[in-house]
Amino acid sequence: MRVFTIACLLLTIVSALCAQGWSTDPSSPTAILSGPGKQVLPKVVITNAHYSFFTLFNNASGGYFPQILAFNPAGNHLLDPPTGYMLSDNPSDTWLTDYDLTHDQSDNALITWQDIRSGTNNVYVYKFARSNQIGEQFLWGEDGIALSSDTSTDYANYSPKILNSNIDDNTYVAWMKTGWEDSPLMLQKLSPSGSKLWGLYGTSISNPGFDLTWPQLLESNDGNLLVKYYSDSGPTWAPTRHLKVMKLGSNGIPVWNIVISNAGGISAWNQIIGFESDGAGGAVLTWHDDRNSDNINEIYFSHVSAGGELTTAPGGVLITGASGNQQFYPKLAVDTATSQAYIFYKITDPDQNNSGLAAQLMSFDGARNWGDNGIILESLSPFVVNPEYAVKTTTGATCIYQYGVNPSSDVNMHVRARCLNSTGSSVWASDYVNVANTNSPKMHFDCDYEPMGWIVVLWEDGSSAYDVYGMRLNDDGRLGLYYPPVQNLTAEIVSSTSVRLSWELPPAGGFSVLEVLRNGVHAATLESTATEYLLENLPAGTHTFVVRAFYPDNYLADSDPVTITIVSTADEYIPAPAEQLLLCPNPFRISLGVRWYTEKSSSASLRIYNLKGQLVENRTLMSSSPGWNETVWNSAGYTPGIYLLRLDTGTQTLNRKILKKD
Repeated sequence: MRVFTIACLLLTIVSALCAQGWSTDPSSPTAILSGPGKQVLPKVVITNAHYSFFTLFNNASGGYFPQILAFNPAGNHLLDPPTGYMLSDNPSDTWLTDYDLTHDQSDNALITWQDIRSGTNNVYVYKFARSNQIGEQFLWGEDGIALSSDTSTDYANYSPKILNSNIDDNTYVAWMKTGWEDSPLMLQKLSPSGSKLWGLYGTSISNPGFDLTWPQLLESNDGNLLVKYYSDSGPTWAPTRHLKVMKLGSNGIPVWNIVISNAGGISAWNQIIGFESDGAGGAVLTWHDDRNSDNINEIYFSHVSAGGELTTAPGGVLITGASGNQQFYPKLAVDTATSQAYIFYKITDPDQNNSGLAAQLMSFDGARNWGDNGIILESLSPFVVNPEYAVKTTTGATCIYQYGVNPSSDVNMHVRARCLNSTGSSVWASDYVNVANTNSPKMHFDCDYEPMGWIVVLWEDGSSAYDVYGMRLNDDGRLGLYYPPVQNLTAEIVSSTSVRLSWELPPAGGFSVLEVLRNGVHAATLESTATEYLLENLPAGTHTFVVRAFYPDNYLADSDPVTITIVSTADEYIPAPAEQLLLCPNPFRISLGVRWYTEKSSSASLRIYNLKGQLVENRTLMSSSPGWNETVWNSAGYTPGIYLLRLDTGTQTLNRKILKKD
């Protein structure tokens, strides 16, 4: 039973370095929890309401006890006290295996782990609400719900995984059970109120002669469940391991069960692998193995449809050609819209003395879209590289990885991030950004992605007295709190008293409404999908316009201002110098509209330069007439990237940076 006096004592002696918002400085990451003893095995989940739950095991009072905290999107504490709550004071083994964290559709946290309150390891699940009223947080009771109930030390239940259904808000938990001749896979389904829907002790899946281990869960279609697991034979420290995926119906009965790979070579410590939804009820997988027993590990990729059909070769397909290098720890980011999977992975020389980072883009049919050798992101060197997480974002595919500070040492590690587009080019201005560059040991990473456009990165930090730190990384590579504004706001006079504003929406969305401001005063409220607005009956004078996006929790994002001057209600509009060249759209894919203003007739020329300063386009335009003139540049045949546009109107030269997208 959870005892509040012990919990309050624990929270008193643990001194949290209370976050005052997410840090923007990689040399000073945000402290999630710090204090005496060790804070270990952190996990994070971001809810539909955009706030983050954090869990960890804290041994400040001598044992390892699970603890929960919560932040709002800005990185400020939501619970009182800020250090959060102890979830349980029941004893755990001094060694800890994996546990899991997610949320339900009402933004409550769901946590599952094992402890030894009954004398042996059993699995429990808790539902925790973001309420500061004692007694109201523990929606499934202060002791949680027991999913197994063994009392003999001959049996044990380990490493549960949890999933909450987006369809019906039911919760699934899967775990390993040992001590049987053929150790089964255990699964339970719980209603939102905590009722056990698959019997008192759940349902079991077994295979005579094999131990079923290390489940991972995905939601399929029509309320079904996908379960990745291993079918192991031989000794636990060196199993012959077959990789499988099973589809379970809502009644817990298998719909199909398919072998992904029976080639062997998957080591005992290769447990949680890349396993992600394909967006259509199926799954994509990636893992490394040494199936040839030549001491060279290589990475394989597989796709299974919702119907249980492999679209890749049995056993998986190699993501690169024979390279002679070792390949480890692939991290998977799936683009469901294009049926492609980004894979970021570690490379080493055969003896693992040097390491680097590489990437490949795979189609669901097994094609290598970045060539037989993929793309090298960090060249082989004595500096240790460890990929930790990958996700498809609004701008590309982002990978979080560790990079060593000292050669041949993994004691002091920095945290870096890269974002690639579908051509393998960097989305950000620099090849990578530093998420954390403190010289300290870092391990046990966990991350989650908020579809509005940011990642929370969490890790265990320290060499003996471990603390937990984290950072918020936005889709554009910025650190800390950032909500993107609308882009490329332009103003166009359409009559002597009317101005049309046009803009591009942020790619992530997530805001509720837009507001148009004129000279700092409210002018209009628009739907979140609006991309233009006409202002009429404007008086003569200077007008500055801003379009503001309203995000949840009262976060506001203002566009860059645009200013025009109406000389009089009867005279022609003369734009400010900065507004005498308008480009639409920018960024663009093929065609770029170019409009410019001149007060008298003159010849005009258009030149386009690449970033090396090389002239790639040189056009003489028709003579400009007074007022607005326009032309179109067709960029077909040019590679995506940043260019410099230079327009000579005959009376002045106007320069702009332009971005051609994929």
